Amino acid sequence: APAPADIAWARDVFRDLLEIRASTPLLRLPTAAEIQKRVSFPGSGAGQNPVLVATRIDGRGLPGARFKALMMLINVAPTAQSLTLPDEAGARWVLHPVQRHGTDARVRYEARFEAARFDVPARSAVVFVEE
Repeated sequence: APAPADIAWARDVFRDLLEIRASTPLLRLPTAAEIQKRVSFPGSGAGQNPVLVATRIDGRGLPGARFKALMMLINVAPTAQSLTLPDEAGARWVLHPVQRHGTDARVRYEARFEAARFDVPARSAVVFVEE
């Protein structure tokens, strides 16, 4: 059974995710046409890792977007996972500002982007931004 500290930690991680949504216009696209134009799922398809889902939202040309793009990765596995996306080589992806100082220390210290590869801690949701 979860201890009170576990429940408080989960609450605070969820609050971080709510803060990311509230502070990031790319997560509140106004129309279905904008969603279809800007949202993609890199790494999906026949060879997709079934425990890791990636969503990319393109912010170029969107007034007030704050970021060139946003990449959300959800890892449901009990172990860390990696996703290599050759199209992202040369991009500058960093943790979302909220997660850089957020509740989940695993995300702060283990999530990273290097040389077209995203590393995601076990059982976590990570949001990267391209500045």
